[in-house]
Amino acid sequence: MATKIDKIYLAQMTNGAHFQFLTYAYERIDVLCPTLKTRFPDEVEALKTCLENEDKLLVVSQKSALTDKIAHYDQLRDTYYTSFKSLVKSYLKMPEGEDLEAAKTLWQLTVDYAIDPKMQLDRQTGMMANILNDLEQKYSAQVEKIGAKPLVDKMKEANEQVKSLMAERDQEYSHRVIGGTKAARKATDEAYEKLVEKINAVVLLEDEAPYLDYIKEMNARIARYKHEAPGAHVEEEADDKPVVPDDTENPGESGETGGGTETPEEPEGGDEEEDDGPQMH
Repeated sequence: MATKIDKIYLAQMTNGAHFQFLTYAYERIDVLCPTLKTRFPDEVEALKTCLENEDKLLVVSQKSALTDKIAHYDQLRDTYYTSFKSLVKSYLKMPEGEDLEAAKTLWQLTVDYAIDPKMQLDRQTGMMANILNDLEQKYSAQVEKIGAKPLVDKMKEANEQVKSLMAERDQEYSHRVIGGTKAARKATDEAYEKLVEKINAVVLLEDEAPYLDYIKEMNARIARYKHEAPGAHVEEEADDKPVVPDDTENPGESGETGGGTETPEEPEGGDEEEDDGPQMH
């Protein structure tokens, strides 16, 4: 019986492992069986094209580099806001005077807004913009009275950075193809399976010698993967098999929360976002 390339359930692989395995299958053609490029040029070229497309979508689906910057400025504004509340709270200990009255007004403002650094990022950014507007306009005299303006300025600067970076990241995400990675994987699977069918057919009908090294190495790779991931057995025809979700396509950062900086205890009232394989270039 002729040697043939074994089956493998590609849908069970993670995005990184999937790309890595099929890139390996393509790259080993040049090393072990260049005959395939002349015997089945359309199938080999189709696999190459599909891998290039999958590679592009995998790169797009990575966590945005802007996310770390957003987290930095989010933490920074939380720290300034906490410092602002601590300063206001310290003036509440004054026995009397204009400083005390200013502090009472500003403290009530923080209670009314009830900004929690742990709240959803978009919501906190909007609420911070509102309270900052009040602090700069309606309550600017009270802010000046207790010397809080430098903190307010720093808080505003950090909040503006968060707002700007979030808008930039949203624009970046808008260019992503929804469901693109899943569709790209399916196309690559089909290209690979067509090539394997041709190889298995030709070794059955003709001399297997030109293809033997490639077949043996692919089978060794498949056997190793099945050993490392027992769920990846020969079950390609099972339509009800789960497909690995494209969790890298949508990092879920739209629902992220703030940095979690704790606010100081108040004297009264209260405050209410896989391994990736090598990429083709």
